[in-house]
Amino acid sequence: MTIRGGKALLCAVAAALLLSACQPASEPDPAHERAKARWDHLIAGEYAEAWEYFTPGYRETYTADQYVASIQRRPVQWEEAELVSSECEESRCEVTIDITYSIPRATAGLERVRPTRPVRETWIFTEGEWWFTPED
Repeated sequence: MTIRGGKALLCAVAAALLLSACQPASEPDPAHERAKARWDHLIAGEYAEAWEYFTPGYRETYTADQYVASIQRRPVQWEEAELVSSECEESRCEVTIDITYSIPRATAGLERVRPTRPVRETWIFTEGEWWFTPED
């Protein structure tokens, strides 16, 4: 290789590296996006819409009405959901979300407690889509 050819190769490599640095960051995986959408529905009180993100098997077992009734009995109010991370392998993702919620205090006159805690969810890819699968 001549010096001129070596310089051309070096310039080509440098240009490729510079262009790759300008590329946008990789987009979140689809399971990550669907997890956020599901939590947005829960926060908005759209429980039937959140039910739509469960696996087809879950939805065959529990109707939207049953799910909504079970959620409405809970004293918790979800307020914020921040996606922290996702670890995916082929057709399974573990998504971690920080959930801020409020619950009533047992003692009269005190304000609601408003903690944040991480929630780890399992999402599976089946029938052409990512679906939330509950632990139990």
